[in-house]
Amino acid sequence: MFNINFHSKLPWRFQSKTNFLNEHSNFIFRHILKTNPVACNPASDVNYLTLVCHRDVNICILAIKSFLIFCNSIRITLQDDGSLTTQDIAKFKHHIPGIDILLRQDADKRINSQLNNELFEMRKKDVSFLKLIDVNLLFEGRRIVADSDILFLKQPTEVIDWIETKHSKPFYHQVSNANKAFEAQLPLLNSQLGTALKEIDYCSGFIGFNESQPLDHIIHITQVLNKISQVWGLEQNIYAFLLKERSTLLNPLKYLAIKDSADPKSLENACMLHYVGKLKHTNYLTDAKTVINSLR
Repeated sequence: MFNINFHSKLPWRFQSKTNFLNEHSNFIFRHILKTNPVACNPASDVNYLTLVCHRDVNICILAIKSFLIFCNSIRITLQDDGSLTTQDIAKFKHHIPGIDILLRQDADKRINSQLNNELFEMRKKDVSFLKLIDVNLLFEGRRIVADSDILFLKQPTEVIDWIETKHSKPFYHQVSNANKAFEAQLPLLNSQLGTALKEIDYCSGFIGFNESQPLDHIIHITQVLNKISQVWGLEQNIYAFLLKERSTLLNPLKYLAIKDSADPKSLENACMLHYVGKLKHTNYLTDAKTVINSLR
């Protein structure tokens, strides 16, 4: 008689085992806090930017350290999504000496007056837009934009070469079947945006580019894509139309975005793994333990 979806009434963390694990990732990855600090270089002309929330502090420290042990000549900037605590900030400053932290309240003050209503509202309701809007309006020069749910297991030679070669093309890594809402409308979108993308396999979880993207381009692409869908990950698709055609694809055998269960053999040559969905991947724990042991 009554059609009540009790599952939807549950708090997010209790709706699945994966959600519960992701909610408690700071506890699960707590051993990263027992490793030694790894410093960055605040004077570098390449900025490694990561957006993070309170729930992902420890995996973020782990991700950044896993890169710095192979290349510590870059600047590190942390973007607070608005949930970081004083204790969280102290952890980052201890474990990554030289790190710069942009607090959400400070970013809001600097950026809100520059946005039209549409971008203002998108940034307000979709925290991933800080990866797009703030990264391009508040920073200058060469930058790497990296998610917190990645790990570097081997030396990322191609990325280090990019850092050391100032005139390199932008880069991105690939993800399959992640942008279906826009893939289905690709001919229309190409026509409206003046692009010629053959597919949208662009993953913004680890990208590099040389200069800020113009605000008017971001606004135009956002307006066009918003008419199709406002799905989570919209910023990733905006980045695709901004950058993909002039970017280099990182070797998909070495820089992997794992969406579903992965064949262990397919990971043998990986130097970077992006665990889309985080702790739905059991190998995330195994790989994290390996990195933490190496840091010790």
